[in-house]
Amino acid sequence: MLTLLKKIIAVTALLSLPVSASASLISTEFDQVSYLENDIVTMDIFINNANADIAWLEFDLDFDDSQFMFSDFTFTDQVIANTWYSDAFDFIGLSPLTVQVEFADLWQDQLTSSFKLGSATFVAQMDAAPTTTIGYFETTDSNGNVVEAQSAQPVPEPASLAMFALALLFMLLRVKKQA
Repeated sequence: MLTLLKKIIAVTALLSLPVSASASLISTEFDQVSYLENDIVTMDIFINNANADIAWLEFDLDFDDSQFMFSDFTFTDQVIANTWYSDAFDFIGLSPLTVQVEFADLWQDQLTSSFKLGSATFVAQMDAAPTTTIGYFETTDSNGNVVEAQSAQPVPEPASLAMFALALLFMLLRVKKQA
């Protein structure tokens, strides 16, 4: 009986520890799961919950250049209208794809903090499923100071913790009643 109570207390302690989670500033979405050789591959790139202080964004998007060859990058019209400079380039179709964006003042008023940055196209060099990773990454403010990429957002404490505490209370009452 005492062992059960110790287990319940240990589980409660573990569940009460703070948990934080965050999505990445940059996410990608391919138009298909897999491709055949010579297929055109389209990948959309999204910015998620960007810090309004970002003036410069630069990142490398690593891909397997034995499977896919970079072809072109197109920024959305909204991004072009709210940037001083935007470019995406590689070295003769090889990984990585480097993306650079210098945002105009008050860009977040038009783009908001989450938006589609643009689309990259590749040519499949063989039958394969695409994967990408973010390599080099930098965000700075208008003075060149490094800033947090994402704006802080409070994460609400889950209501399940309260439900768990209530269940624990009933279990303790049951154990006490049986004793």
